[in-house]
Amino acid sequence: MRNIKISAITILFSTLLYYLHKLALDNHLYMQFWFYDIMMHFLGGVCVALLLYCMAVFFNCRFLLNKLSQIIILTFIIGVFWELFEVYYKIAGHPLNSWAYKLDTTKDLIMDTLGSVLVWIIVKNKK
Repeated sequence: MRNIKISAITILFSTLLYYLHKLALDNHLYMQFWFYDIMMHFLGGVCVALLLYCMAVFFNCRFLLNKLSQIIILTFIIGVFWELFEVYYKIAGHPLNSWAYKLDTTKDLIMDTLGSVLVWIIVKNKK
């Protein structure tokens, strides 16, 4: 039952992230609302952490389940790869090496990590 519940929650949050991102692209919400990117990175961190936790439960990965902080670290690493993806495809929103780019990237990684910390807190308190 626990596997089904965590899977349903993961699918729900991932679907929400997908639709909010699609809505943002279609309506230029990232440019209209300064907080939209912040919200999406937080939600992205939640989704990545949920997905990692879900995979750990299904595949019985003891190194992740016994030390949930590993999920936070992995979420941060995935966030770094996302930022590299943004640079590669020139969708970062600011010129590379500018103060605005550095600030935005730092903020994005913090929000990714805070999303994973929320998942860690909830999972830790449910055990």
